Amino acid sequence: MVTLTERVADGLCDGEVRDMHGVLMRLTLDIVVRTLFGSNVELDVSAVGAALSEIMDRYASMLPFIVPGYDKLPLPRQRRFREALALIDGLVGRIIDERRRLPDSGRNGLLSMLLAAQDEHGTGMTESQLRDEVITLMFAGHETTANALTWSLMLLGQHPESDDALASSLQETLGGRAPTVDDLPQLTAAENVVTEAMRLYPPAWSIGREVIEPFEIRGTLFPRGAQLWLAQCVTHRDPRFFDDPDQFRPERWADGLAKRLPKFAYFPFGGGQRACIGTSFANMEATLVLATLCRRFRFELLNAEPVELQASVTLRPKHGLRMRVRSRA
Repeated sequence: MVTLTERVADGLCDGEVRDMHGVLMRLTLDIVVRTLFGSNVELDVSAVGAALSEIMDRYASMLPFIVPGYDKLPLPRQRRFREALALIDGLVGRIIDERRRLPDSGRNGLLSMLLAAQDEHGTGMTESQLRDEVITLMFAGHETTANALTWSLMLLGQHPESDDALASSLQETLGGRAPTVDDLPQLTAAENVVTEAMRLYPPAWSIGREVIEPFEIRGTLFPRGAQLWLAQCVTHRDPRFFDDPDQFRPERWADGLAKRLPKFAYFPFGGGQRACIGTSFANMEATLVLATLCRRFRFELLNAEPVELQASVTLRPKHGLRMRVRSRA
């Protein structure tokens, strides 16, 4: 994670303007493919990013859900959506095929475990199941982390005092070197920034659950099959749980707030049996990436205009996040 982030940092120049959301999307895709799947498949990251954006745009619209037969209409948007799916399918297929061609001695990592997995009857995954697992891990594992980091940089750009505090903490902990996994317990300032960013702008801004047995809350009966939506973006700004809930204050997490909160007052990764399987991975990645970048650079917003949000499957900046890169040196 750090090596790939340092490579990105080496490509940033003092004074240039970059779409940091795009930079982080490419970086986290590279990280997830190499760390989870051990793959060296050459990625056309621009094409993959465009395909993912097309898929996200589709789910940001209510039309597919309220217009009968929408998916079958010969619309340009639908054509682009199908082309995007085909591109993603092709990428995932190449990663799986590459792993299958390796000798047994060279098979390790999560993808090899998925290929070898069997149920209680000794049956392995179907091609469709394997594809769906890989797509979930790959794209849920990079899109959400990229968004959490994007909002972190945006908020640091809006609050220079928090950025200065982070830089000072990183200098004290790292002394000018790149972080390692052993530094994680000391990288609390970076971790607190990410935690607070996910409170204000949760990458998974709402999650759904389906009722399996009827139940009642305050006189309202929820029947079997009902769809329930739980919105982190609402609960995370509830003044019952957070002082100054609309304010960016990473230091609020420094005194053990997470342990004092009621269960599910803060749940960026969901909860219960269906909680995100990648929570530890994402927290480690976001902390290391933010520390690696902010050790060397600060990122300035170009103007005071609010960043337009796109609430699709994830919460992302609709038009990216253009920032000016400034060297700490």
